[in-house]
This record gives sequence, C-alpha cells and structure tokens, in this order.
Amino acid sequence: MRRRIRTAMLSGFALAGLVGLGLPALAGASHAPAGTSRVTAIRTATHPGFDRLVFEFSGKLPSHTFVQWAPRITRDGSGATVPAAGNAFLQIGLSGVTGYNTNHAPTFGALRRSTGNQNLNQVVHAGEFEGMVSFGAAMMARTSYKVSNLTKPSRVVIDIRSDYARTRVPVYFTNNATAETRSAWRYVPSGAPANGALHRMFAGPTPAEVATGTGNTLSKATGFTALSISGGIAWVRLVGGCASGGGAFTIANQIDATLSQFPSVQWVKVLSPSGQTGSPSGKTDSIPTCLEP
Repeated sequence: MRRRIRTAMLSGFALAGLVGLGLPALAGASHAPAGTSRVTAIRTATHPGFDRLVFEFSGKLPSHTFVQWAPRITRDGSGATVPAAGNAFLQIGLSGVTGYNTNHAPTFGALRRSTGNQNLNQVVHAGEFEGMVSFGAAMMARTSYKVSNLTKPSRVVIDIRSDYARTRVPVYFTNNATAETRSAWRYVPSGAPANGALHRMFAGPTPAEVATGTGNTLSKATGFTALSISGGIAWVRLVGGCASGGGAFTIANQIDATLSQFPSVQWVKVLSPSGQTGSPSGKTDSIPTCLEP
C-alpha cells in the first residue's frame, strides 16, 4: 500500500497562509484625471460553447481595446511575468480608462480571481501604465475568441470558445475548518488531465467556494513546471517560493490528492523551485525540505 502524504491540523499561524496568492496594488498606478471612466466590475459566465468575460465601466468605453494570445501574461511597464494558471493566455489592454480610484485603490475588486468556467480558469490584473489598464486571462486550451462592446452600462465582452476535448475531474483545495483537502470539480483537457488539474488547483477556489470555507494552501509557490509521470511516479517542480509556514499541511497535500486520482500515478514527488526533494529515488512520496513542518 502506498504511503500517503500526511494530513494534519494547522496551527493558527499556518492557517493564516491558506488564502490564495494575491498581488499588491501597483505603486505606479496612473493618476487618472477627474471624470475618467473606471473599471467597476469583472464578471465571468459559462454559456453553451463559450465562456464570457465582461469588463464593466463607470463611464465611457475604452478608447481602444487590445486583446491577443500571448505566451505569458506580462506586467505593464516592466514586462515581468504575472503568475497565472493555464495552458493558454490572453493579454488584455484597455486604453483611456483606469482601474483605480483617487485613493489609489482598485475599483474592480480582487486583483486575481479563479473562475471555474469550462475553458477560462483565471483572470489577473497586469498593471496600469501610460493610460492603459491591463489584465490577463488564463485558459485550459487555446481556442478562438470574439470581442464586443456593449453600452448602458459600458462593457467590453470577450467570448472565449470552450469547444476543446475535455473531461471533468475533482481538484483538491483546503478545507479551512479542518485543514484537510476538499474537492471541487473542474473541466480539464482530456489529453493531459493531470497537467490541467494542477493548473486548476493553482488558480484556487472560486468566490462561491471560498464563501463555503474552501481555501488554497500554496506555501509561497506561484505555479509549477516539469510535470512528468513515469513508472507510477509523478514528478512536479514548484515555481516561485516554497515554505511550510510551520504547518504540517502544505501545498504538497493538495498536489498529492489532485494527482493520485489518476491511475498512472502511485507516488508523488514534489520538488522545490531549486529541484530538491527529500527522497529523489525509490517508489515513495517525497517533499522538499522547505515543505517540512
């Protein structure tokens, strides 16, 4: 019988780390002139054959809307990569509007959000620079999209096709009340379900799931790379940071539960961003030192 990565109760200090990855408001946010139209809401919805992403504004529509596929989501000005969970990415720019109020606080809500749609997985804020507010959308698959402008109220609508080969699997997050894993169902590409499940996991629970006490223990990681499955062993390397925060329940518990559902996976070896893990050889689960309590 395979050894499972242990699930344990968290201390109060470690529980504070269960919230999803968040990016701070940019210090360089634009000083928009009085009366400038602002992004007031971001919404998503699933429809037959497509997912809809909506940006709503307090006044006029953007003077220009820029949407295109990109190899990664980049931050305005610096060009740095903005972490996002998905297999395909749309870079979105909205000119002539702002996403901040006069107190330099965002006017559209969370800076990053999990959507749980059929294709659309996550929407992230990518900054505001020289009169353009930017966002990124992470998808399960690169399909096609259509951009429309609507009025009363002003909205930019992006419809993203969801007609890719997919299957539905459980993805494991954190039960905040018990510090154990909790599942939620998601669509993932049928040709690479394990990879898709991890992207869904890193995106985190939806707002509705958060409201029921579901969290995401990322242990400072911002993503993963180099997932491979061979001989019953799944190897996955974390990206970003790696720290247990003093708790016995970490991202390794969520990864283990998410990957071990697949018949090809009997053991899970989680590597630190530098490539280290406790037991790199042998048929056993393994975690890096940075995830030890």
